[in-house]
Order: sequence, then C-alpha cells, then structure tokens
Amino acid sequence: MSETYDFLFKFLVIGSAGAGKSCLLHQFIENKFKQDSNHTIGVEFGSRVVNVGGKTVKLQIWDTAGQERFRSVTRSYYRGAAGALLVYDITSRETYNALTNWLTDARTLASPNIVIILCGNKKDLDADREVTFLEASRFAQENELIFLETSALTGENVEEGFLKCARSILNKIDSGELDPERMGSAVQLLEKGGLTFLTPKQTGLPLQLVGLCFRVFSNSYWGHLDYKN
Repeated sequence: MSETYDFLFKFLVIGSAGAGKSCLLHQFIENKFKQDSNHTIGVEFGSRVVNVGGKTVKLQIWDTAGQERFRSVTRSYYRGAAGALLVYDITSRETYNALTNWLTDARTLASPNIVIILCGNKKDLDADREVTFLEASRFAQENELIFLETSALTGENVEEGFLKCARSILNKIDSGELDPERMGSAVQLLEKGGLTFLTPKQTGLPLQLVGLCFRVFSNSYWGHLDYKN
C-alpha cells in the first residue's frame, strides 16, 4: 500500500567513524539502541514518515561510512540532500576536529542551503567528555548550524535532532529559499508489495556499490549498501 506524504526530504548522517551515526539512525528508525554496531561499510539507509508542523514528511536518511577509504564513494550520496546530521563523539577530540572537513563536503557537494544539525553524540558518557558544550556551541554559531547533544543509547534528543532539521527545511520552503520540486530528486523509490527497492543504477551511484537489501519495520524502511572491492 502506497504511503502518502506532503514532502519527501533526503537526509544525510555524516561524520567520522565511531561517532555513533548508525546508532543514531537505528534509534530514530526503530526506537532502540543498536547493540552490535560495527563501522558502516559503504552506506546504510533508513526511511520514516513523520509529522512536522502539520505536514506529513517522509525522511529518506543515508548514513555514510566515516572511514577515509570510503569518502570518495560516499560523496556520491550528497547530491540532492536537503538536510544533514553532522555527528561527532563528545568523548573524542579527533572526531570533533574533523567537523570542518565534513561540513565543507556537505555544503559543496549537496547545496549551500542544506540544513545541518550539529550533534554531539554519546551524551551519556559525560564523565569521559573531551569536547565541552560551550566549545561546540561556538563552532555551531560560527558556522550557522543548529546544535544539540544526543545519546543514541538513551535516545535523548535523537528524534528532536531529525525533527529540528525537517522543521528548518520546511521554514526554508515557506521563505522561498528551497524549491520542494527539486528535493529528493536524486533518489527514486519503487514500491512493490509493501517493500521499497533501490539499485545503484536508479540512484546514479557508482556500480561498485552493490548488495542492496531491505527489512521492513511498520512504517519505516531499513537497509544497507555494501562496498565491494
């Protein structure tokens, strides 16, 4: 049965390996913590329909691998993205120091108008913190980002992060900064028997990204692309 929605937004989840990007996506899609989380190989995909400001919005969320060896491949996913969660680990100075590079990629390869939420993840590990809230707040202000700290483990601020991003996109549509006719055009969905199937050919992605598969959870979709050498 086909879903109905007012808008479709393509989201990215970007940041260094180990920041907890896949766990954030898993918490948002399935409302639970991903216990057996390994580094993403290639790209993972999730989809969920939410209500934002009286509008029904379908979020297509692409969780990209944070390891440097996959950067040239995962950059292919930036095109057409309306929003992004830029994630670092508050207990890892290294993931915080890499934010500028990830931010440059997002604004160069996606759109200068892309809405970006800066997420300081692993808020539950405050005792091991290496990046202060104030320092990250200043970085967000200097780069015109929305900032919050999240915990994929407890779920704190996870949904709020995605919804804040969607709400900001809707505001940009209302103000004329974004054209909804062009949003999400980089990804095509084929609905068949209640499942959603995507292929690299349909998305215009490199053919070395193969092995797309999906599991379905109520109104959400979940899947991954594996990178094969």
